[in-house]
Amino acid sequence: MTLPRSLRRLAPPLFALLGLGCAQNAFLELQLDLPPAPTSEEWFAQTQVTNEEGHPFAVSWMGGDIPSVPLRAGERTTDCISVEGTDDSINLHVRVRFCKSADCLSLEDVARRERWYRLNHPFYIGRRTFHAIRIDAVPECAVDADCGGLGVCSDMGVCECRAQTDCADGFVCEECAPGEPCDTGNRCLEIVDRCRIEGCVDGPSISFCLGEGVNERHFCETNDDFPREDLVDCPPGT
Repeated sequence: MTLPRSLRRLAPPLFALLGLGCAQNAFLELQLDLPPAPTSEEWFAQTQVTNEEGHPFAVSWMGGDIPSVPLRAGERTTDCISVEGTDDSINLHVRVRFCKSADCLSLEDVARRERWYRLNHPFYIGRRTFHAIRIDAVPECAVDADCGGLGVCSDMGVCECRAQTDCADGFVCEECAPGEPCDTGNRCLEIVDRCRIEGCVDGPSISFCLGEGVNERHFCETNDDFPREDLVDCPPGT
């Protein structure tokens, strides 16, 4: 089941857009490949996207009604989000919440079943980029092994981290210094390097950067020939 695309604006556009006709804006096409509901009861997934600066995961992000999508038992769901930005120097924070209520505010949602992501440099002005996030299961647990390297099982049945050693390679225990304890409720944060942000190259690629070290550049900085709009299943937004 693929749901209609929603548009999230991180900064107000200078004027109305038609596609990428405005050179002052950039779009990230974000695809969420969401897991089935773990039970036949009602479940929802709510995806929040915001600038990294000033929006730590340890606190709730406020402002506006955030849409959620229903999950069904035995069926995966694809949620499509177009994220519009006017500043290509920022990183994005993405929080995916799994809830028993559509607004994620019920007493059953206090446990905060969440996955956290930081997308490094996802925007290039005048270009369209892509990233797909796949979540295999709602992040609940009965024992540590259920967390699959994304923390340890808490008393509330969710995977949390207290130290960097609780997280697998490619993840960091958010707000922890290596080897230092964390506050209860932290999660293993997945870091998505800018070279994993797809776009601006024809054909499959392991990395979307060219060169090494200080000379490494994203294809969206160097390649004007290929808009490459087939990297995710979601159709491009407006």
